Amino acid sequence: MCLEMWIEGDASAAEQLASAADLAAKESGLHFTRRHPLVRWPWAREKPVVIYVSAGGCACSLLSDDADCGDEYWALEPKAADQLGIGLVAFAQHGPDKRRIFDRETGDATGPRDRDEVDGL
Repeated sequence: MCLEMWIEGDASAAEQLASAADLAAKESGLHFTRRHPLVRWPWAREKPVVIYVSAGGCACSLLSDDADCGDEYWALEPKAADQLGIGLVAFAQHGPDKRRIFDRETGDATGPRDRDEVDGL
């Protein structure tokens, strides 16, 4: 199993999402990696832009040693929690208003959890 954390936004705001991701990565030291289908296909222009958040690879490296993925909230390493907070705040301040944050443990049959709590940070 592996932790995935990502931000989704409308394709119409792709440039603003990419800019906010770059700024969040620069300020936090984390990876904010943009993935979006090639826009040369008409169907791809409507797909949401997805920005994966990690310290490189998956997001498991953000978790503390005693993290339990069955818990509602996952325990993070103190430095990772600070970095994540800085990155999400930077993203919220510079990204589009219409965005959602998700997390999930890969292989979790219940699917991703919507965690759009950036405004509460």
